[in-house]
Amino acid sequence: MLHELSTASDLCALAAEKYNSGNYLGAIEVFRKSIALKEDFYSYNGLGWALLGTDQYLEAIDAFRKSIALKESWGSYNGLGWALALQSKYQYPEAIDAFHNSIALNEGWNSYMGLGRILALQSKYPEAIDAFHNSISLKEDWNSYNGLGWALINTHQSDEAIDNFRKSIVIKEDWNSYFGLGKALSIQNKYPEAIDAFHNSISLKEDWNSYNGLGWALFNMRQNQQAIDAFKKAVLIGDADNHNDNGLTYDALASIYSLKGDNELAARSKYLYFQNSICKPASLLDPYIGHHTSSVDLEKHEIIKIQSTCKEYGRDFLPSFRVEESDYLLDAWKYLVYLHIPKCGGSSFENPLHQVVLKLKEDQPKSLVRVEKKLFLNTGNLSGVHTLEAFKEVIADLSGASQKVESIFYAPHNIAWNKLNMNLEKCAQVHLRVLTTVRDPKSRLLSHLKDVAFECRTKEDLLKRVGENSSALDNCMHKYIFDYGLEGSTSSRPPCDTSDYRMIDHIDFIDISDASTIAKVKSSFLSASSLPNVVQYSRLNTSIEGALSLSEKDMESVYQDCLSKGYTDKDEQIDFTSLKKRTLERLNFSALLSDSTCLHPLTLINDEFGRYYILPTEDFISAPSNYFST
Repeated sequence: MLHELSTASDLCALAAEKYNSGNYLGAIEVFRKSIALKEDFYSYNGLGWALLGTDQYLEAIDAFRKSIALKESWGSYNGLGWALALQSKYQYPEAIDAFHNSIALNEGWNSYMGLGRILALQSKYPEAIDAFHNSISLKEDWNSYNGLGWALINTHQSDEAIDNFRKSIVIKEDWNSYFGLGKALSIQNKYPEAIDAFHNSISLKEDWNSYNGLGWALFNMRQNQQAIDAFKKAVLIGDADNHNDNGLTYDALASIYSLKGDNELAARSKYLYFQNSICKPASLLDPYIGHHTSSVDLEKHEIIKIQSTCKEYGRDFLPSFRVEESDYLLDAWKYLVYLHIPKCGGSSFENPLHQVVLKLKEDQPKSLVRVEKKLFLNTGNLSGVHTLEAFKEVIADLSGASQKVESIFYAPHNIAWNKLNMNLEKCAQVHLRVLTTVRDPKSRLLSHLKDVAFECRTKEDLLKRVGENSSALDNCMHKYIFDYGLEGSTSSRPPCDTSDYRMIDHIDFIDISDASTIAKVKSSFLSASSLPNVVQYSRLNTSIEGALSLSEKDMESVYQDCLSKGYTDKDEQIDFTSLKKRTLERLNFSALLSDSTCLHPLTLINDEFGRYYILPTEDFISAPSNYFST
């Protein structure tokens, strides 16, 4: 039939028919023949949509751009936005611009929905919510209700999320909407309803997410065996390309086995979690994910300006300097252990340094191009005796590794850590630098009490919780620093006299209010490890004081009771002033921030809710405030 059609318009019409009937490959062939006769806006636009329908995103982007060059159309801008979004996360800003251009020409519901999806992927949830609302006002589509539901979940508006997921399901029963509904109901502890929603999701599609959500809902209903069955099913259907799926499921199984008292299976499940998830402690990765040749040169005053802009939004910019030659002062920061004492700023210190490696693992390109990968050991917060046993197995595995560990970061929390350090140093053949952040013991205790009181309705509830958790509250700083009375330790008594600091002389002590020194430590670790720059909230572990049910009088009464029992006596015997002073005197930082310097080509954005993503440094420094939700 094609040979009978002589004009481009005839071919374009035939191609459109094929596209509308779902024959995208046929449409592509005919649109290209039409373009060969005449480069027409309609043919390029149609070709773009047909290519989009066959997941040929790069070719679709080219077709839509050629279409727009001939005529600015809202449809072509809309298609360009979707193609850019689906091609690469690094093209999200350009995709957003394309959707805005489309909306400026015609306020289409699909363009608003696309805009909402991209904004949500960038964790710009308030803006995404506005976009989805605009989309729904033009057309009540199940996809827009679904996207709005997820954006609302991520802004802690679970009531509204439930309502929108249900509206989405009325229009179309989709597995992801049922999954979102189950998740939102679980957040509200409505586990029986959540279980029904997860079952409905699974009946439409047997997806790992739904089985995982079902497992946790059953676990919270104390239906342990049914929960185990659901998690095991999740393991069986987990996406082989998404290694994080099975890892998280094994983590859930470890929690259940621990609750049942099966310590051996709990430790084994935790080890399998390490081996199968994105949180695998020891892994080979390219810290530049292919961006080796695109370092960013900046003047000193430009970096200071970026840091100042971040400060205005309550963020810290931690530059990672690219160093070509060995720097012994910098190399000393490659192997860092952060002793995470509760309520001493641990989350703000630990999370970004762990998450930057997690995100790099997620974004490693599946490319056949050979690049030199480095061995990183990075666990983040290492807590619990079963995690400790599993981590010991990981360390044992390292002894057979053929490649030297390039960088180490882990944060022991509530576990015995001295012997672990010795074993790790022996296996990796490195010297670990141990650091902790500290604060006034009484202030720390009060903050810890408020954390415990979060789920208490009365003073009596809090007193009961304190009694159950007395070992965690009683002279907590002393126990963590001198490494006794923690999970995995053999003694409940300090190994030496409180005034004998020989055992802790290797620990660096920094006050949590010393933001300048903490920033230098983080920047030194990132630079020494060739990791991306980091932008984080200045305080990630936000206060919950406003959510307390107890009165100030009741809180003060329980606090005074703890003080009378000596809960800070040993903590206050530690001369933190002297220890912090000695630390500052011996700390050495490389003079990296010179008049002109080179930054890592990638930057991780981390927000107060723990969400994070990586983007090119050039995109971030061109307009830093664009990446902050207000």
